[in-house]
Amino acid sequence: MMPFCQPPQPYWPWRESFPNLSVYATEFQLSAFQPVLLDTLGTSIPTSIQRSAPKRQADYLSGRLCASQALQSIGIEGWIAPIGEDRAPQWPAGLVGSITHGTGMAAAAVARAEHYRGVGIDVETLLKPETLHNIAESVLTPAEQTILADMLGAQQAAFIATVFSLKESLYKALYPIVGKSFYFHDAEVVGWDANQTAVTLKLLLDLSNDWRVGHTVTGYYAAQHARVISLVLISA
Repeated sequence: MMPFCQPPQPYWPWRESFPNLSVYATEFQLSAFQPVLLDTLGTSIPTSIQRSAPKRQADYLSGRLCASQALQSIGIEGWIAPIGEDRAPQWPAGLVGSITHGTGMAAAAVARAEHYRGVGIDVETLLKPETLHNIAESVLTPAEQTILADMLGAQQAAFIATVFSLKESLYKALYPIVGKSFYFHDAEVVGWDANQTAVTLKLLLDLSNDWRVGHTVTGYYAAQHARVISLVLISA
């Protein structure tokens, strides 16, 4: 697989630890990717991936390799997560998980459903402040924009990227449970403290009888190598 992709390895950038969760990540070089490498997965490649750009193919391959290794670590051999009708990865019965891709990185987190109902992981690159400001309004609620206004440029960029990532992780963890799409302005970070690595995310709309306005979950994040990596877990 070299020089495109390093073999996926156990990965844990967060301060907190969680039992019964397997996370694997890899670094890859897009310039070294060749479509023929998809054959190393040993399974049929979805038509949507076959027709996609090399970057999407590289993301797919590296992410599936991470997911396969994470599953193998908990006793599931040879599973290459197919793409569902909702475009999300599909997991073996009794398991939950998610996959993420960033610039030159992919990661996957999986667990047994007896331990977690939902798992969301996301990686985002810490872009230049002016680039991130272009997306701030579409990502941040008015309350989050108030928090942003009290920060300096580099802090603002990190905050926008972190909130973006946390909300992506929240979606990945919750969507399989509620079966309903929601968007960046449908949840917000409350009680932000830049010295902490765990934050509270509050729903701003009803998603189901069990997941209503005001329901909160905890998200975790870590900054590493000009990236932010977030994690949201829904306990069983």
